[in-house]
Amino acid sequence: MMKIIQQYIILTAVAIACFVTIVKIYKYEKKIYKYEKKIYKYEKKNYEINQQIKKKVSMRGDIFRIGEIKFYVPNYPMDDIQKYIVEAKDFYEINELKKVDKLLPNNPVILDIGANIGSHTLYWTLKSPKKAKHVYAFEVIDETYNILKRNIEINNLQNRVTAFDFGLSNVNSSAKVQQKSDSFQSCCAILERGEGIYKFKRLDDLDIKEKVDFVKIDVEGQEVSVIEGAKKFLTKNKPLIWVELWVEDTDKPWVKGIKGNRAKYNALMNELGYVKIMELGFEQNQAQVSNFIYQHKSKIAK
Repeated sequence: MMKIIQQYIILTAVAIACFVTIVKIYKYEKKIYKYEKKIYKYEKKNYEINQQIKKKVSMRGDIFRIGEIKFYVPNYPMDDIQKYIVEAKDFYEINELKKVDKLLPNNPVILDIGANIGSHTLYWTLKSPKKAKHVYAFEVIDETYNILKRNIEINNLQNRVTAFDFGLSNVNSSAKVQQKSDSFQSCCAILERGEGIYKFKRLDDLDIKEKVDFVKIDVEGQEVSVIEGAKKFLTKNKPLIWVELWVEDTDKPWVKGIKGNRAKYNALMNELGYVKIMELGFEQNQAQVSNFIYQHKSKIAK
């Protein structure tokens, strides 16, 4: 009997030792798996960086081509819009652009407010089946404006695109701004008017003689100010409008002070006779941004 008990104790001890060893092995394997995932992640990132370096080196003069269309992308791959153009081999927000095509007349005159480096401007002038007659492109950030100008020049669009190095607002003034992050070289929350190097003008004070058919507004929370400075223009032209609106609880520093922005924008548009006719969806990789199409009531078929 004693021998049986001893054997039982020995077997129990062995079983416990085996269990402890198995648990340790499991924990070690779990750690190894975790480290392997990290290694895979780093190797993947390293591969992506190597591919980006190869692409960057292969682009003479930082020029990337989509067919015959040239893009000057000096900040690839740091800038997200330039990165998308190069790696997707397509225009930024291409799905939204194709939806908008169905709403445009042939040879429209367009205002691209917040043009960035000109991806949309190039699309409307060179790729869209509606072929814009003329695009007026506005970009307030100096470095981004210079890239926009370069993209216009290398595609020989000087006669079809007019670029402005100021933003649109409800007053003519200079201002300090909170620029968007390094990955999007664009503007911005206005921090203080009457100070700073950035220029803003009212659309109502500009001398655009052509009838404008379509307006795109991508101004990082400054939509209401743009519309307030364009009431006469909108009443006269009644263009179709594509606007980007941020969610109001965003934590992004360059869209400060937009509490109630959507309600203000919709009230202002309603006052001007506009209604929302379409939601284009979220901006690429930006779950806090939605795009909408507004049309004047007089233009809606009954």
